[in-house]
Amino acid sequence: MRKTPLDSFTEEGVHLADGTTYELDAIVLATGFDAFTGALARIDIRGANGVALMERWREGPKTYLGLGTAGFPNLFIIANAGSPSVLSNMVMAIEQHVDWTANCLEYMRRNGYRTIEATVESQEQWVQTVEAIANMTVWPDGESGSWYRGANIAGKPQMFMPYAGGIVEYEKAINESAANDYAGFILR
Repeated sequence: MRKTPLDSFTEEGVHLADGTTYELDAIVLATGFDAFTGALARIDIRGANGVALMERWREGPKTYLGLGTAGFPNLFIIANAGSPSVLSNMVMAIEQHVDWTANCLEYMRRNGYRTIEATVESQEQWVQTVEAIANMTVWPDGESGSWYRGANIAGKPQMFMPYAGGIVEYEKAINESAANDYAGFILR
């Protein structure tokens, strides 16, 4: 497809831009896999002062605990960069994030807070933690072109995106933040 783009589908098969036709019984489309940031990049998410999320993440997706990013109040990120997400059971990871978010919103309501966002310091420390843990594994190998680092997308910043410390240790970290009045976040 990179060399000769698709022109059209017919009942018989596929026609390419160069006039080549392939007769097929079935067609399976794989449209690419831009892990972690792909879906968010397709939405014009704007944070404080109108800054675009993808502009803020031009060096890679930086989050605190995979739940929030500095400069984007009330943007709760579910099972994304900085969380175990793809390195765990996704249903469990999503449920863990949704429960944390619901509890956080209840805490905010009970205590009169209207906004929450990650601090720059906690976010930077978490990104370093994610990278340090990954560097103890075989995953960050730059030669492999791993989608865990975004290497399968031309021009995408290279950084290890999922938290590889395990879902149990991760849960301890998010619970510790919550137990300490959402330490690492600014609540207003």
